[in-house]
Amino acid sequence: PDTDTQAPDGVWFSFPLGGKCDYPTGSHSCTYSAEETGVISLAELENVAPGKDQCCDGLCTDFWVNLFDVEKTRWRVQQALDVFQRKYPDSPRELDTVPCDFRREAWYSDDDFARLDPWDKTEGCMKERFQDDVQPMYAP
Repeated sequence: PDTDTQAPDGVWFSFPLGGKCDYPTGSHSCTYSAEETGVISLAELENVAPGKDQCCDGLCTDFWVNLFDVEKTRWRVQQALDVFQRKYPDSPRELDTVPCDFRREAWYSDDDFARLDPWDKTEGCMKERFQDDVQPMYAP
């Protein structure tokens, strides 16, 4: 990301369409390989923290409380790892992270675009959601 996030220790991936192959070469059509190891659903994850404020279809969770808090984000990551481990006990808890050797300058030229944090309450594209006078998109 171009700005600080609530997950400063996070590893960010971008999987371009048409870039998957068995043995990545770095060409436009062969930038990554992947294999499925398992899936956990949002419902499984949200069940870790039952709550009362964030509800959907009658199910409530506090999993997303303090969304922008760094420590709470680290907790959420650990919960996801725990849920995955319980569901797939024969899989490793964490996978090795391959260092990124992406060279931006090899793919993109410099630009003059302003870097805006989409979650910034004053400038990002989500600022309308933080204004007191805006109605929620969905009524509870």
